[in-house]
Amino acid sequence: MKWVGELRVRCRHTNIHSPSTTVDGVPTLQPLHLFAIVPLFIACSHDVDDVLPPLVLCDTSAVTWSATIVPILQTRCALPTCHVPGGNGTGNFTTYAGVLTHVENGKLLNAVQHLPGALPMPPDGATIPECDIQALVTWVNDGAFEN
Repeated sequence: MKWVGELRVRCRHTNIHSPSTTVDGVPTLQPLHLFAIVPLFIACSHDVDDVLPPLVLCDTSAVTWSATIVPILQTRCALPTCHVPGGNGTGNFTTYAGVLTHVENGKLLNAVQHLPGALPMPPDGATIPECDIQALVTWVNDGAFEN
């Protein structure tokens, strides 16, 4: 590649260079074009606040009652005033049998997904984390086994 007063740039789009400005079929970027491109790089900045949180993957490949569903229910549903014996919530989510009733009648998934016509859970308007919802959906769709 020769450097003779021009910068050769391979690109797919021909709108940043003159179509007739090619060397060996490769589009070239003339020095004058640099004056149009350089301000784009100067104007770029990076703030620490712009950093995205790490991507958290939701693994639903091995959802089980004991390892996946019980911890979700204990932290989201079977709270002291909610879905426990003597609590305000309908059903006892501290036992498999109590949860299975709500799985079989469809109320569990409808409630956590905030589907129309369902009493949304939790009732404060917020939803549980999407990964927890996906785990519950996977468990129910896979048969809601007590494993």
